[in-house]
Amino acid sequence: MQPEPVTAIRAAINIADGRSLRRRTWNCFMTDPTKTRSIYSTLREDPSSAGLPCSRVRSRIGRSPVMTAFLFTCEHATCAVPETYRECFRGNEDALHSSEGWEPGALNLTQFLGMMFRTPVVHGDVSRLLIDLSKEGDDRWSRFSKELPEPTRQKLADRYERAFRTAMRQRINEHLRRGERLLHVRVHTRPWEDGRVVLTCVAQADTSCDVAAVWRESLMLAGLDARLERAVSAKEPASTESDTTAPIEIRLEVSQSFFLEGRPWKWDTLRRLLGESLEKAASQTARLNDRESPGSPES
Repeated sequence: MQPEPVTAIRAAINIADGRSLRRRTWNCFMTDPTKTRSIYSTLREDPSSAGLPCSRVRSRIGRSPVMTAFLFTCEHATCAVPETYRECFRGNEDALHSSEGWEPGALNLTQFLGMMFRTPVVHGDVSRLLIDLSKEGDDRWSRFSKELPEPTRQKLADRYERAFRTAMRQRINEHLRRGERLLHVRVHTRPWEDGRVVLTCVAQADTSCDVAAVWRESLMLAGLDARLERAVSAKEPASTESDTTAPIEIRLEVSQSFFLEGRPWKWDTLRRLLGESLEKAASQTARLNDRESPGSPES
């Protein structure tokens, strides 16, 4: 008769990866009860310890699943300018290709995290010198685009800003309707020379700062210069849902020296560390929140 822990292990890894392991692995579990119990104990504490990248993590085994889903967005992904608007930048092409016009490496990191967590990403399609998707009102317009006629700027906002925000809100509301805890990471790179990583959480949101703190701790243990900052409030309401179901939002900022020069760490090494440590932080804080929530066995 198949030991009971095997069923629990199967459930844990299904949660962590979305599929079961190969049959020969299950045969190993079933023929070695000691190993089965050991693995079951480990997975009960941390389903992500199966060593598999996942887009959703269950907060505990033995009760209704509370899943953590991930969303990665990138406002300043490119320095592209549609041909219609290139006249605005004639003679200033260098500004477009500098960090003033975009954030080198931001889209690359966003897409890597999206693939690692098996989730689509949302990113901008034009230079922030044309319209800055991370800002609102008159702050969206640069020293170049603010000279455009008002009707032209409205067309820009309708075509690029509205499309970006609509895609982002649709993804957020889709996850929240499924009852999932959503972790939204806004990815940025900065022209810093000291090879640092900065995580910014919303000061009023305890869960946001909890995840950011655990994430930072993992990065520091690996030897990375990781810093934690607290913003007064989010720049925009990312979701149309109520505050009680709002996504957990963190801004990730990384020195461009990693991407452009491979220092102080190789870019691929940094990307993997950011993804693995984020998964660990999400799993740990999900378990803590679950224990503290009303109706949980530990509360």
